[in-house]
Amino acid sequence: MTTDQLFARTQARYERWDADCARNADIRRRVRSGQPVEQVARHYNLSDEFVGRIAGAFGV
Repeated sequence: MTTDQLFARTQARYERWDADCARNADIRRRVRSGQPVEQVARHYNLSDEFVGRIAGAFGV
């Protein structure tokens, strides 16, 4: 791989990581504010179990 390709791949990974962090923070905020896990999961098209794990990891 060339240096440009490696940079592009690293940049794409960073952008995915950043987007996931923002999504998880929003999930935490929504659950803390009292929204049901099922409703938050539907908003993000995620499983209830996955959203519950995220909320649990943040101690919500």
